[in-house]
Order: sequence, then C-alpha cells, then structure tokens
Amino acid sequence: MDKKNIIKPIVSVGIPTYERPNKLKRTLECITRQTYNNLEIIISDNNSQDPKVDEFVNTFRKRDSRIRYFKQSENKGMINNSKFVLEKANGKYFMWAADDDEWSNVFIEKTVEFLQDNSSYYVAAITESQYKVNNKPCEFFREGVPFYSFNSPDKMIRLYHIIRYNFGNLFYSLFDREIIQAVGRIFFENLQKSNISFTEIPLFILIIEHGNWKVLPSIGIYKETNLNAYKQARWEMTGGDLPLSYYRRLIKIFKYHLKTIQAIFLTINRLKLSFKQKSTLKLYSFLSVMKHFFHLIIRRKKKSF
Repeated sequence: MDKKNIIKPIVSVGIPTYERPNKLKRTLECITRQTYNNLEIIISDNNSQDPKVDEFVNTFRKRDSRIRYFKQSENKGMINNSKFVLEKANGKYFMWAADDDEWSNVFIEKTVEFLQDNSSYYVAAITESQYKVNNKPCEFFREGVPFYSFNSPDKMIRLYHIIRYNFGNLFYSLFDREIIQAVGRIFFENLQKSNISFTEIPLFILIIEHGNWKVLPSIGIYKETNLNAYKQARWEMTGGDLPLSYYRRLIKIFKYHLKTIQAIFLTINRLKLSFKQKSTLKLYSFLSVMKHFFHLIIRRKKKSF
C-alpha cells in the first residue's frame, strides 16, 4: 500500500511550561512546523506570572487550531503538570516536549513512521539528541546505541536491558498513547509515594514491559541544558573522570539514589511477574543503582558500551 494514502493517526504533544516564554516560543515554532501535521498540541502553563507566556501562546493559537491551552490556577509542580498534559491527550501516539528544547522538522514523522511499521514489536521510539549550552551545540556523543538494534520478545530480557542502559532523554520518546496513559498513572503515583523530585527509570520499566524501545541513530532533538549537566550526561556514556566538586553533593546524591530505588521497587511490584522474577529484578536494580553511586563516589567509570 502506498504510504501516502495511509490515514495519518493523531499525535498528541504535551508541553508543560512555567515562566519561560521565549524558550516556549521556540518550542512552539519547532512543533508547529513539523512535517507531520496531524497533531494535537497540549500546553499547560503552571500559573506563570510573566504575561509573555499568555501572549506568545495566544499568538500561536490564532494561527494554529491544533493548539489547546490550559492555564493552571496554581503551580501544580513539574510532576503534576506533566501528568496533566498526558491525561488530556487523545491521539494514537503521545510525546512530552520540554519547553526549552528544539526538534528537527522531521522528528515526529520519522518516529511515527517507525512505530507504524513496527507496531507488533515496538511501543516507543526516539532519535538521538544533541546537547546545547547557552544555545550553542556541544560536542555530540551517542546515548542510544544499546537501543539501535535491540529487540526481544522476552519481557525479562527487555526489563534487564532498560535497567542497565537507560538514559534520561528516553522520557521524550514518542509512545503508544494508550500504554503511556495506563502506566503513567502508576508512574506518577509511585513518584509521589517515594517523595522524589523526579526519576525516569520507573516509567521506562513500565513501558518496556509492553514492548521494545527504538532509538533511531540520527539527531532529532536538541536538548538545552547547563554545562555541568552536559558533562555528567557525557560521562555516563563515555566514561572518564568527574570533577572534585561532586563530593560536595554526595549526601544529597545518596539520598536521591535511595529514593530512586524505592520508586523502582514500587514499580516492580506492579509488574505482571512471578515473585521470583520480581525479587531477582529488584536485586539487579539495587545493584545497578548502587554501582552507579559507587562510580560517582570514585568519580570514575568506564565507557558504558
């Protein structure tokens, strides 16, 4: 069948935002000019006080009927705002779009095409990302190599794989909307129970229980960050040494890792696995998280893959 004659499914793009009007404007420019045009763009402003947020969004709304805008009466926090845009989604696919990132014009088209062609095996897809600091591109490094060709029908193999090779930018994948909404409720609930600011790993575990995850090798996302965050993200993949300044935050980092383990354990409890499978997966998760913390203590690690 000619792909041009296939009806394009709706893609819901959820944009939680707060007090970043100029960056939000750039995000909207990227999303509205995507070559894939059957979009539902959901913006939720976390009660920003800067009037430019409303001004920019309303300007875009006047010329693009795909935009739905929600202004929260109070600051719900980042977690609840992300949950809100997910709950409002109606498309076949869903993705979160950070209000300070950029995308290539074909990002959604490429990921939708992949999921459409591989719907029996894959439930999430993303491209590689390139980091930017102060709007200048950083040296590119690959994060998604372990997901270029990985594909397994075995749920446990997929779970071990995501625990070992996860990285934060997977959060900005294109997901099967029904799956992400179903597991999203569990994910956000467990974050609140764990009293953690944020960790993506529990969501990744819940998603990959349902199928495989694909990272396309081309660059399609440009992530705005700060220099320290970029250096750590690069260190996670390429190895090497971290600066001595990380010692100042070790106690805070240790507490974060403990809360991450708690959130992971709560998530594993919700998986459709036997008691033995859950126990071995918890042990593997605990050892993986603590191994990561150990490398932060010594400030050194080998290349991840």
